[in-house]
Amino acid sequence: MKAETPQILWHNGKDHDENKNAPLFSISVLESGMMDYNPSPSSPDKFGLVLATAGNHEVNLWKLRLHHSSSATIFSKLDRLNPSQLVNVKFLLALTRHDTTVNAVKFSPNGLHLASASDSGTILIYSVPPTKRGGGNGQHFWSTLESEKQLSIKVLSGFDGIYDLDWSSDSKRLCVGSLDHTIAIYEDEHYNTNVASNSKEKDSQWKCVYRNSRDHSHYIQGVAMDPLQNYVCTMSCDRTVRVYPRKVKKKHRTRDAMSEQRLELGKGKLIKYRPVLKESPATEKTPKRLPLFAEEASSESFFRRLAWTADGAYLITPSAVWGNNSATCLFRRHSYELPSKVLIGHDKPSRVVAPNPVLFTLPDGKATHEGLPYRTVFAVLTEKTILIYDTYHSKPLAMARGLHFSGLTDAVWTPNGNTLIVSSCDGYLSFLTFSKGELGNVYHKKEPLPTTSGPEEAGAKKARVVTPATKRIEKTGTFSHEQNKLQPRKKETEATLITPSKSSGKSDIVKRPLVVDGIRDEPNILQPKKKKRVALTSVSSA
Repeated sequence: MKAETPQILWHNGKDHDENKNAPLFSISVLESGMMDYNPSPSSPDKFGLVLATAGNHEVNLWKLRLHHSSSATIFSKLDRLNPSQLVNVKFLLALTRHDTTVNAVKFSPNGLHLASASDSGTILIYSVPPTKRGGGNGQHFWSTLESEKQLSIKVLSGFDGIYDLDWSSDSKRLCVGSLDHTIAIYEDEHYNTNVASNSKEKDSQWKCVYRNSRDHSHYIQGVAMDPLQNYVCTMSCDRTVRVYPRKVKKKHRTRDAMSEQRLELGKGKLIKYRPVLKESPATEKTPKRLPLFAEEASSESFFRRLAWTADGAYLITPSAVWGNNSATCLFRRHSYELPSKVLIGHDKPSRVVAPNPVLFTLPDGKATHEGLPYRTVFAVLTEKTILIYDTYHSKPLAMARGLHFSGLTDAVWTPNGNTLIVSSCDGYLSFLTFSKGELGNVYHKKEPLPTTSGPEEAGAKKARVVTPATKRIEKTGTFSHEQNKLQPRKKETEATLITPSKSSGKSDIVKRPLVVDGIRDEPNILQPKKKKRVALTSVSSA
């Protein structure tokens, strides 16, 4: 791994801070434009990158050319005689429609839109004009921009302020989290028409299709939309996470059908407390429930950016507290009562999670792990530390510290999964580059995985889902990664929990009756309740 922080004025400060870097709060990257030249016939880097950075009241667009060479850093001076040393950072243009600090910016997955949100509650969606989307090459228009007027711009408002936003995997919907404790989801009204039509496309029109009624009691600092479009997740500084399931009919189980279906969200599942262990079932008093997430004062961040892994198998939440340790929690899909894995040992509460878009093979020749034939790599940011984890190991694969003088704010991987870009309040970016094979071998699925279905309406049969598998834990005196799996809870049985030791901070296995949120054997909200049959009473006249 190579880490470098180039000395570039990414965003200029205002007034007395002119010619000094303004804080960077969010970044996003898109594969756009052909490479200026091909370093080698076998090089996988055929396209360049467009990087969007959000700071002060602007969004700046940059053209990047990265080539991973063992003989040069990623920002070595470009030598035309030796094209293997490729580094090129070029300023494209500034998007200046915002009038307050921009907190979030993100390209849509299809590359046609760029959304940004600010402290004033204004959302700007910059879109590639319909005339430039021909042949499915609309995303490459960004690398040719010369003026903000070339883009189609839509303005959305009606919020107190926005800290985070996220796109659906099909780029049809945009979710935002507001300072007024609510979330809103906007939908492109012309999306289905443009996808189905082979003629001239229509310009995108955005309509608010969902807004909740303040389920959170404080600012929403992170939102995440499920890649398989079953859930919408939010995280707030009220120390809770809410997972909203979509109401899906039986005939709308496939991803394409869910994209076309009208968006309806059910009651959000609340994630708030740590698991509680009772000393014995006969205990009269209910054990005290402790919050799972850190309080606002100890977090010291505007953001709690949770995220889904690229395959949708895990929801990863930052800012967790486990024992006396700062931690990051992984929740298996459809199972949010208990974390599947808890990563402890952070120096400060984590604030950002950035999953790698590329899947990697399992180590040691293993065929599957928790029912999956691959592993996902993801980055976790604390105040000044960058940690690289995967879903197989419990310890970090790599760590970088001391790259910035101020707190870290956001992170994003390049589409090929080789470079992690990190932003900071000191106004600089760091680039962490991994050579080929350093994170492992890329996983190429031999056959399509089955579609993962979500919660369904009451009365419908439960669909067969593909999630990380569960396996009964044998009672042994040693601990291994294969044992770190939570079992479906049954009455009068024992559950195995990984709990941190107060003295050493290491993980110990404790086998005791399990109580979650003070209630034994809490029902799973994803399983529809059975309707009770009432016996009829016949009444006859005398």
